[in-house]
Amino acid sequence: MAQFQRAKWPSPPNSRLNKRQAFSQWERQISEIIQWVSDEKDARGYLQALATKMTEELEFLKHSGSLNHNASDKNWRNRRSQKLDKMELLNLQSSLQNEIQAKALISEELTRTRTDLVAAQKDLRETRQICESIGGELKRKDSQIKELQARLETNEGCKYTRCGFVFGFCHFI
Repeated sequence: MAQFQRAKWPSPPNSRLNKRQAFSQWERQISEIIQWVSDEKDARGYLQALATKMTEELEFLKHSGSLNHNASDKNWRNRRSQKLDKMELLNLQSSLQNEIQAKALISEELTRTRTDLVAAQKDLRETRQICESIGGELKRKDSQIKELQARLETNEGCKYTRCGFVFGFCHFI
């Protein structure tokens, strides 16, 4: 089983390109986590089938003894076989438990990643709305400035056209 490592998230993106790269990286990591979970399910199923098969074989060996060997040899082999089977079963149970714990960690990480993704998408939407609002305001202010400049150039905005201060001020702008 691959050792799960905590993903290193990129620093907050400064541009659309960085945000797109971050989102694509998150999507790749989510895909990897989903694949890990699927692999863990397959391994768990295999281990359960193996444990069942070994239990059946153990029962079969208990009920079918060799007729050619004496009773003490038979008992010794049965005890030895039982010990080996029990050790193998314990090892399989331990492996299964480790894989279940790894799966839980991966599931938690996936949940956190999804939460982070939803939050980042919300921030992105809010930022876009703010940018659109500021862009509209900037266009409005720009048109106001052009209108005022045009009025100053035609002297519509000045009451006294012969006033040196006003005239100089109009040429300054």
